[in-house]
Amino acid sequence: RGFWYEIASITDSATVVLTKPFLEESIVAGDAHPTRISTLVRSATVEEIKVQNSNASEAQIVVREGQFVKLESVVSTSGNGTTTDGFDIGFTSLSQYINCTADDNGDEGWIINDNFFSIFRNCHAINNVGDGFQTSNAATFSAHQIFERCISRGNSLGFDISDGIYNLYACNAEENDDTGIRVGASARAILNGCIA
Repeated sequence: RGFWYEIASITDSATVVLTKPFLEESIVAGDAHPTRISTLVRSATVEEIKVQNSNASEAQIVVREGQFVKLESVVSTSGNGTTTDGFDIGFTSLSQYINCTADDNGDEGWIINDNFFSIFRNCHAINNVGDGFQTSNAATFSAHQIFERCISRGNSLGFDISDGIYNLYACNAEENDDTGIRVGASARAILNGCIA
């Protein structure tokens, strides 16, 4: 799935009426690609915070169901041996992540899934146990994600891009334990001026 649909009304516990026609395949109970019904967060900005050693079960910083989200100078660091991811960014669109860092987390630095038309500028993934930037768990696809001057160093993999459409400009993925940049068969990626 890949579109947001505005709900005109909810008629009962199993029926919603949309403001525009549903243009995707039918929704089937138990579908491996679930449709989410949520309240969309718009125009949220978080700046200059550091989350350290949280006891989060998934990731220290989670961003879900948002448009025009902006994270700037946000840091997620563990360093305490937990198996927590740094950032988990999903189901957002038209969003910006600027000068953000995931370092020393016990699993992935960044998990980025099901996002549309978002930019990651000067973001870092340093010394995380798992991948630096991982997109391999996407339920559907991520469209037109831009990584500009991002650095992934000291992780398992640098950038693990398995599906979706990505543009990487002047990114550095040197000195990871495994591959610097891995692009899967179902992904489309433009790499321009990157070092791996």
